[in-house]
Amino acid sequence: MAAEPAVRLPAAPVPVAADALSFLGSAFFLGRIRPTEPPADDGRGSVTAGARFIAGSALVRASLIAVAAINFFNLMFAALYLLYAVRVLHIKVGVVGVLIGAAAVGALLGSVVTKRIAARIGAGRAYTAGCLLFTAPLVLWPLAHGSHLLVLAMLFAAEFGSRFGVMVLDISIGAIFAAVIPDTLRSRVTGAFQAVTTARGRSGRCSAGCSGRRSGCGRRCGSRSSAAWRVRAAAAHAAASVPAACRGWPAA
Repeated sequence: MAAEPAVRLPAAPVPVAADALSFLGSAFFLGRIRPTEPPADDGRGSVTAGARFIAGSALVRASLIAVAAINFFNLMFAALYLLYAVRVLHIKVGVVGVLIGAAAVGALLGSVVTKRIAARIGAGRAYTAGCLLFTAPLVLWPLAHGSHLLVLAMLFAAEFGSRFGVMVLDISIGAIFAAVIPDTLRSRVTGAFQAVTTARGRSGRCSAGCSGRRSGCGRRCGSRSSAAWRVRAAAAHAAASVPAACRGWPAA
């Protein structure tokens, strides 16, 4: 996020380099961690073993369906929102970058309060709420209209709420998976899980490109359609996830 205002600079490599350096910083801090690694078992299969575990676990399977739906519409939205902001809402690129960077405070807040939310309503319900909180606020993008300041306020609220929600989602599902997936299978389940969700996300981005091409990449309908379908997906997968995610989970 810190690199986003730099896109206004004439030299395009500057924000790319800043983004690359952020990954080096992450690698440095991860390298300082010395966790105790669980021993691997001698079972056959790698990703296929993870896929079999997902198929046999109603909770993990429901979570996979949920996250795959989110990723599809999330990357579809991500491919369109900047064009929509610049060409339809007539907001400068630098302003969009500053707005989104400032709204990232929502993610910090979400990371702080998620433990309290899960302790109060349970990890499963926190995850389901996170799915909706991540996606639903973004409907404010196509609804934004009125004065320039009002539009910016609506977009800030959308991004702030979405960033808050994604942290609730990620932290709660991480806690659930740590409890239900055996240590010896966790990496293989994660690999199978990410193979599906990443593929769905990439197909969403391709769908956005095709949609944008047909609609001229700048019309209001493209972004409205993406946001509306994203909220519908959130409602659908939340309904599908509630029975599995909330069953049997303690309040703490």
